Amino acid sequence: MRADSVIFRREARAAFAAVSSYVLWAAFLAASGWSLVEALRRGEGGFVQVPALWAGAVAAWLPFLGALATMRGFSAERASGTIETLLTAPVREAQVVWGKFRAAFLVGLTGLVLAAAVPAALLPRFAPSLAEGVSPWALGAATAALGVQLALWTATGLFFSLLWEQPAAAAASSLFCCLLVPRAVTAAAAAWFPAAPLEALGVSAREWAMAAADGLVLLTPWVCYGAAAWCLLFVTALLLEARRIRTG
Repeated sequence: MRADSVIFRREARAAFAAVSSYVLWAAFLAASGWSLVEALRRGEGGFVQVPALWAGAVAAWLPFLGALATMRGFSAERASGTIETLLTAPVREAQVVWGKFRAAFLVGLTGLVLAAAVPAALLPRFAPSLAEGVSPWALGAATAALGVQLALWTATGLFFSLLWEQPAAAAASSLFCCLLVPRAVTAAAAAWFPAAPLEALGVSAREWAMAAADGLVLLTPWVCYGAAAWCLLFVTALLLEARRIRTG
């Protein structure tokens, strides 16, 4: 068995055995559900389909899910001193990063799938009129787009967990980067380009997820978010390698 698979199994087993993961999923479901209900109460459902409203509600809370799922990735290892043992093991840095990323992404993906099951399961029972407009294909497309966003937020959180020894500091840094940096990029792009094509550039995660739910296929966001996640994982592996060289 490959080393990254061993790390993935260990991390995933520990995550699914921890009560904190279930608390995280419950909080994420409550927050995204509240956002969806508020969107429906404002009357947006008359102009926007329910899957698009759901995608926008989930996208707003997805950075929190990614940050909290990864904040102990390397921070806990640094605080307990086990990271030195990990670095002396015969395993490549990229395998360590990839294994931890897959486990954290699985935790986040579980929360995302549970959130997708909420409108599909509850609306037919409590709001049959709204359930008629919920297409499985629209929910699936929105979930796929949100999954790519989750990959980027997870990679960001894992990167900051390597920089900080305190999990809370890692989560705060990840949220700062995931929430404020895209807004700064949007503001900078709006100063140089017309505002209309910003969604096509994939700058707004919420608008992209809602567009995917409406059936609009945009290739640029998939490439941008995927490439950014890969680059962050690559930089994290380089930083871990540099730490191994210093400690070696």
